[in-house]
Amino acid sequence: MKNKLFMIAALCLSLTACGTAAKPAQQPSEQSTVQTTLAVSICKATVTAINGTTLIVKPTEGSRESSSSSEFSLPLSLLDEGAAATVGMTLEITYDGGIQETYPASFGGIQKVNVLSEPSAALPPPDDNGTLMNDLEYEISTGDYSDSQYKARGYYCDAADDKYRYTICSGERSTGGYGISIAGLDVSDSGTVTVTVKESAPAPDMMVTEAFTYPNCIITFSHEPADGIVIMSPSGTEFERLGNN
Repeated sequence: MKNKLFMIAALCLSLTACGTAAKPAQQPSEQSTVQTTLAVSICKATVTAINGTTLIVKPTEGSRESSSSSEFSLPLSLLDEGAAATVGMTLEITYDGGIQETYPASFGGIQKVNVLSEPSAALPPPDDNGTLMNDLEYEISTGDYSDSQYKARGYYCDAADDKYRYTICSGERSTGGYGISIAGLDVSDSGTVTVTVKESAPAPDMMVTEAFTYPNCIITFSHEPADGIVIMSPSGTEFERLGNN
């Protein structure tokens, strides 16, 4: 009887030892390395304004960027070396695809900015003086860039001796090298005068005066335009009337 009990106990111990036998160590699975590449986006946009060292641009209609914002800001220093910024020029902006939702919005991770085209000029700039329809005579002159009363962007009008003078201002600039000039004159059949002005900024490598400037230009008419006046940039952005001098 004792021998039988001993054999049963030995069998149980043997079965327990088999159940707890160490399992073979698993080999680590092969890990794959995934290489991520930053997305690159390209946006075409037109310069609509130059605010000091910042460009304001409008993305191409229907683009992904235009659905995010109608205007983007862009540091002037990112332009191609030697390129002078001009309102109406077309740019190609390469960036990482991110858009910062401010207003104006801004591009994330800008890699480069190329100038695609300068603003087209259908007609040569007008002479410094001449006559438009209905005997409306005009005279164009350069304003005083050091006059701090022209800090705001827009235009002023004043009348004296039956003449109407319009002073058109870019606004305050932190350095020299900026400019504004009259690039076109047109008169509608009703007598509305459209004055197109061209603004420019210094190239990134240009030596400039380290002082505030206030670019402005002046056009004087022999009498008041019959149906008013419109002053705008080549891209169609109108200048606001600021008041009288």
